[in-house]
Amino acid sequence: MKWVRRLSRSERNSAGCSFSGGPTATPSFTGGPTPSPTAVGDDLTALGTIVAAVPNPQGGGDHDPEVIRDGDMPPVGSADSSRQFDTWDGANTAAEDWMGYVYSTSYTFDHVVFQEGKNFADGGWFDTLTVQVRQGGVWTSVTNLVSSPPYPPNDGVNFETYTLTFDPVVGDGIRIDGAPGGSNDFISVAELRVFGQ
Repeated sequence: MKWVRRLSRSERNSAGCSFSGGPTATPSFTGGPTPSPTAVGDDLTALGTIVAAVPNPQGGGDHDPEVIRDGDMPPVGSADSSRQFDTWDGANTAAEDWMGYVYSTSYTFDHVVFQEGKNFADGGWFDTLTVQVRQGGVWTSVTNLVSSPPYPPNDGVNFETYTLTFDPVVGDGIRIDGAPGGSNDFISVAELRVFGQ
């Protein structure tokens, strides 16, 4: 596993990291480190551009979405909010929340590794969880999704890791998607790795 040093907030700000996308656009992160030009084995994570339903969160987590692919997987039960991205954005509630990657070309995806972040009193988990792949600009749920271990909507345990496998599917984007949990409707993601070919 390759470990990467995370930039401090001041380093990220001086590098010009910012989000782009209006209310109807797919929010995406731009700026910061350039993705690797080749996949690492079947790990396609570094090739993608991070996209999120909530690109500008206000919560206590790291506001830089690069935290979801920095190779840092906190131990189960950790309480360190800075090691995860959460989508808390105040009083705004939503029926759907998501986070993932889009690519400049198509790949065949077959599983993702999702490490959830913190489970707060008012959210930080999915009430329902699926994986979607983008084909021709349309996000479609994968078939035969299996979570190992089974994903619980809210068990109060921080930084648990789930391997989500599904039938191989070709597309140019992939995301975890579902109904956000808690009274404030938000999710948390510590790490999200994408695999395929």
